[in-house]
Amino acid sequence: MKKTLYLVTLIVIAFSGSAFAEIYKRVDADGRITYSNIKTKGATRLDFDPDA
Repeated sequence: MKKTLYLVTLIVIAFSGSAFAEIYKRVDADGRITYSNIKTKGATRLDFDPDA
């Protein structure tokens, strides 16, 4: 049981830093704002500080 808990903890720690994705914001002609992780025409990438 303890070995499994240690293994799961190590896996979570190893992959926790890779949970960062690029986010894009797009405003269409009607003024509607769309956020997505997929870059589309007219979208701008948002910069976030991952340490905040």
